[in-house]
Amino acid sequence: MKRNVVMLTILILMLSATQTAEAQTSDSTQTLRWAPFAASVGAGAGHVFRPRSVEKYNISFPAYQSTSASLLFSANRSTLIDALYGKPYFGVGAYKPYYHMQELLGDPYSLYLIYGLSILQLSHDLSFSTEAKLGASVGWNPYNSTTNQANRIIGAKNNYHASIDFFFKYRINRYLQARFGATYAHFSDGAYRLPNAGLNTVGGFTDLLVSFNERPKVGKSYLSVTKAKPHIEYDLGITCSSRQILGQVENTNSTVILNHSFKAMDLYLYAMYVGSHYLRIGTGLHLVYDESSNVTATRTLNESAGEFVNSYEPSASRERFAAGIFGKAELPMGYINALAAIGYIFTPDSSNSFIRTNLGLKSYVYKGINATFGIQFTPQNEANCVFFGLGYTFGYHSLFR
Repeated sequence: MKRNVVMLTILILMLSATQTAEAQTSDSTQTLRWAPFAASVGAGAGHVFRPRSVEKYNISFPAYQSTSASLLFSANRSTLIDALYGKPYFGVGAYKPYYHMQELLGDPYSLYLIYGLSILQLSHDLSFSTEAKLGASVGWNPYNSTTNQANRIIGAKNNYHASIDFFFKYRINRYLQARFGATYAHFSDGAYRLPNAGLNTVGGFTDLLVSFNERPKVGKSYLSVTKAKPHIEYDLGITCSSRQILGQVENTNSTVILNHSFKAMDLYLYAMYVGSHYLRIGTGLHLVYDESSNVTATRTLNESAGEFVNSYEPSASRERFAAGIFGKAELPMGYINALAAIGYIFTPDSSNSFIRTNLGLKSYVYKGINATFGIQFTPQNEANCVFFGLGYTFGYHSLFR
């Protein structure tokens, strides 16, 4: 539970600090403050994907049902961000799925942060929108080699909840709106504990949104701002992660779970071209430290206990460092950017060099200071994990005005 508290604290700081400190720049004519403007309750149903890791157990997953509730927050004034990105808003929410497999999966529920915006206004009363949700999912019954061996899906009691919704919103009257659409959700612990195949679902939902405060209208002066002045920005930062890994046992083809949290850090520098309000693209260098690099796994029999014990031999310090070259693209979405980076990591032993991809979210906390959260993975699926980061963008152009 401690890990989830830390995670939620970091996410809340990423988002709330963005709305307070950053808004008090010289561009602002009025301090940007956030207050509740609407609440929703809803229900959904859908399909649970069966991971390959449980196929040998002949487990089938019935359709799931769910209930949810949320409280949404809006700014007290409009900004250029509202004009460019569909009046973004934040929120907090709760989600309760019903998987009908309590013995295998437990009885989980989620608490998360919400970021939403309007994609397309189809008519006065009908619009098409999206919401991203990220938070903690607790109450799972994780894998246990003795009591829950078939659950090769979830390795920890407390996990991450990440989901994306696309939906139509119909305005019934001034106070009521009906929403209906599709949702995709992923639950896992970010490789904090293995096994970690994760649970993925897709489905439909509907809810009723009750508005109790009018949102500020977009100022006319912002509507004519369509182009950004092309310029170069420089991203400098560090990311950190922790994970378990599968170790290759010496002189065998088998792998075992190593019960240790291996730490990893990336120090990076990117040159990013900004030619519009909707794209940042560039290339950069990474200096990588990975405690799990080139570890040697061993498996020995504990005769007194009558069971095998997995252990590992760490690599030499110099073998844990590597360097990489990456390309990165960011899609600004108002107060949050979606980012994707792909690169090649050059290790001291060239035969172990590999491709790595980072996907995540980035929020500017104050001026050029930013925080990131995401997942990094390799095609070999040996090092998939969640990362947190902190950085600074030199030459950053704020849109709070």
